Amino acid sequence: MEEDLGLETGFGLAPGGKFVGAAYAKVWAPCVAWTGHHILHIGKPLAYVPDGNSDGIYGYVQLVSFAMLAVIATVVWTVWDRKATEYKRLNEWMRVVLRYALAFSLLNYGMIKVIPVQFPAPRLIDLLRTHGDFTPFWLFWTFMGYSTAYTIFAGAAEVLAGVLLLFRRTTTLGALAAVAVMLNVVMLDFCYQVPEKLDVIFLFLMTVILLAPDFGRLANLLVLNRATSPVEGPGPLTLRWMRVASAGAKVAIIAYMVFTSVMLPLNLKAVYSPNSPLFGIYDVEEFSRNGQVTPPLSTDSTRWKKVVFLTTDETWIQKMDDSWDTCDTAYDLAAKNMTVAFNSGQKEGKSVLAYAQQDRDHMTLSGPLGGDSLSAKLKRIDDSKFKLVRARFRWINGFP
Repeated sequence: MEEDLGLETGFGLAPGGKFVGAAYAKVWAPCVAWTGHHILHIGKPLAYVPDGNSDGIYGYVQLVSFAMLAVIATVVWTVWDRKATEYKRLNEWMRVVLRYALAFSLLNYGMIKVIPVQFPAPRLIDLLRTHGDFTPFWLFWTFMGYSTAYTIFAGAAEVLAGVLLLFRRTTTLGALAAVAVMLNVVMLDFCYQVPEKLDVIFLFLMTVILLAPDFGRLANLLVLNRATSPVEGPGPLTLRWMRVASAGAKVAIIAYMVFTSVMLPLNLKAVYSPNSPLFGIYDVEEFSRNGQVTPPLSTDSTRWKKVVFLTTDETWIQKMDDSWDTCDTAYDLAAKNMTVAFNSGQKEGKSVLAYAQQDRDHMTLSGPLGGDSLSAKLKRIDDSKFKLVRARFRWINGFP
């Protein structure tokens, strides 16, 4: 979901945070590989990929590794400390760690929506493609990106749940909010094939664990119409100096969470490529190869139909048969040319094309391409005329 900046959880913004994250991954990598090959008998090589999706084979094998380690640790602990009858203090500490970990995740995921970075507005290329060309994932991404207001609303709900979890008195309310938020995210990821299902399931289960001690009280209040009494846990700290130190640590931790949660979307936004200097959708009015004008036949898979200049490093070209090519692009503004490299593995390779703008809506591209001499006359399409772009909010819709 995010760029490989070591910012997946915000720890990359801490001094040495990226190093710690990389070291943690390296420690687990051989364990995951051994489990995959010797326990699950997976023949394919298993390697950790930074910022990869959580639903890959590596992610599932790592989950099995976690479960195996947890079972072994449980057995050893049970045998070693078999005289213990309860772990109230340890349970309190576990809930504290769980609250803060979940709150940190919600703040991070929420802020990249409140500061709209996660879901960009529909791109120019998306205005030209049909729904049938979209994957479920990209359909969902475009749906979210279309409405900045809804994206901010969804992010604000996550941020609110995260803030409530930071305080013991509002933990139940925060967990209720988090359950609603995360259940919605789980359904979206499953129904739209977003490859982060394991991560969101973990976050959802964390909210359920935090809420579990209050199931009975919530049932009395919301379902059975019975009286319920407030419960104030003793907290993990009993000595005064510990509570004072805890308060100071809490202020520092919350300040760090707020800082990293705000800086995360700002850092991600900074690495996004700016719009192309030729930004826009262009019809190819005339296309010539080696001085010969190529007629616009719908069966021609080489003649250009449209050119979409997106960012400073990405250009899309539609052919007459409606197929698309993407090009890595680099601009030389002084020389008024662009270097394009096709990503489809075609024979063209890298080419340097000169551009000349007659006016705001007309332009010519020319230069060598695949051993031929190319010339294309382009005319800008007014993208504001697309229904998705010009649609505005209305209180009243339809008649009468």
